[in-house]
Amino acid sequence: HVRNEQGERKLKFAFSSVSTGEFKFDPKKAAAILVDTVERWVGIKEKNNRVKVEVTLMEPIGSPVLKVLTEDPKYYSSKLCVSSGLLESVKNVHAICFGCTMRMCAAGENKSNIAIHKKMDEFENGKYSMKKLLKETTNDVFSQVAKAYVVGIPKEHPLCRDNKIKYICMARGPNMNENRDECLHGDYAIGERMLKATYESMFNAIAQIYRKQYKGENHQFPVYQQPTGVVPRPKYGFRNALLDYCGQ
Repeated sequence: HVRNEQGERKLKFAFSSVSTGEFKFDPKKAAAILVDTVERWVGIKEKNNRVKVEVTLMEPIGSPVLKVLTEDPKYYSSKLCVSSGLLESVKNVHAICFGCTMRMCAAGENKSNIAIHKKMDEFENGKYSMKKLLKETTNDVFSQVAKAYVVGIPKEHPLCRDNKIKYICMARGPNMNENRDECLHGDYAIGERMLKATYESMFNAIAQIYRKQYKGENHQFPVYQQPTGVVPRPKYGFRNALLDYCGQ
């Protein structure tokens, strides 16, 4: 765990926006959900757990969400630091979080996802590739919507050794791209709720691991337990599962 100069516990993590690239979620709607979720989640954690939380959104240059957040003052939040750059360049954070594709070991078209996969796969000829690390934490080959998947970064890998990043957290968000599977076809009533659940799932996963580490438990490669309220992979149709989850 990390403590600040006053000796307070501090949880620090960075993330990139989910579903705004390959899944074509509306950037203004995504920005509003992102800011609102961070504000409420950080507020609750700091109040209930007496821990300081520092959250950074790291978006690549040209990101439509970055443009919205930096140009419109109504999206400003004192609980969220917004920066432009590469997620894998962040230093001294507990974890980095980003969106993943349906097949978790595939990089897809998300810039952060591609960069992190490349960073992990290139080190020592793929010794710590995302595919291998995922096998240590989950039996799932395909990701579930709004479920977080966490892998520990080995100490000798540059992301941990040099950047001091301990964990990678991924989750698949809602899809608005007609050319991809499980598309919501513009149904933002459901999509917005699912995007919120995706962020909460990632944040809760990191908080859970942080809490275990603070208690002194060995949690290098965690097996993350899916929180209640997250939609499981549907057996009778994706849309019906979402409608059930949203209470419609």
